Amino acid sequence: MDKFTNIKKNEIKRETNEDLFKNDEMSIIKFDQKDIITSKDQVVILPLFKDEGFVLMKYEKLPAFKFKYKDKAEYSDQDFYLTSIKGDYNDDETPTQNVRRILHEKTGVVLNHMFPIEVDKVLFKQENNVGQYHICILIINYNDFKQSSVQTTEENKVVKISLGDIDNIKTYDLVTDYCILKLKYENNIS
Repeated sequence: MDKFTNIKKNEIKRETNEDLFKNDEMSIIKFDQKDIITSKDQVVILPLFKDEGFVLMKYEKLPAFKFKYKDKAEYSDQDFYLTSIKGDYNDDETPTQNVRRILHEKTGVVLNHMFPIEVDKVLFKQENNVGQYHICILIINYNDFKQSSVQTTEENKVVKISLGDIDNIKTYDLVTDYCILKLKYENNIS
């Protein structure tokens, strides 16, 4: 009877990464003969205040959007864009803690400690980016939260959008568009 000592374990051969670029926001590496972006995961939140009939969104300056549309006359005076509320995902926190922290930091909304939070979906930002979006759509009733103050600046504003105007929102990024469409579909908002 043969012994199993002749069997050798197949070792997985890993390719080494070649750093091409790095800054505080992201890095680009060469992996498997492709350029891969490594960026931070982000939590994306679209809160619907159901009883009040509005959603909260960011109204912010986005230099990349302005650069893209710099030669188009209809965008020449547009400095601000509507986006969903986003913040960096912290691996030391649970998904629920991340949502609570980011919602408070960005909007001043403090959710009731009994409020159930569920991260709906985790999606890659792009096919060549390892960073992911942790998407959370919150349906908040009048007794589910309290409002504290939030520091807004000229470049960073939070705005209320009435559900009556939700069809008129002009989105520029895919994740915000996804959140709005999902919110409308799941809550029969037309």
